[in-house]
Amino acid sequence: MKIEKLKSKTTKELVAEYESKKSKLFAYQLDLKSGKEKDSSKVKTMKRDIARILTLININKTIKEVLSTEAVKEAEVKEESK
Repeated sequence: MKIEKLKSKTTKELVAEYESKKSKLFAYQLDLKSGKEKDSSKVKTMKRDIARILTLININKTIKEVLSTEAVKEAEVKEESK
């Protein structure tokens, strides 16, 4: 999955996408071990997609934390200046 497509999604959508990809990966690994599937390289691409999604979720979380702490600092500065 392309990173540009993932960047346009919200955090809730990313979490839903993560859960979906994780269950698909688990099912595919079972099929691979049981012999239903032969393409083992698909597991690698699935894991990379999951890693991309988790990275964007963590980035979004960090941005929200930074913005909230900056807002608190600005409010404190305004109160001190009064």
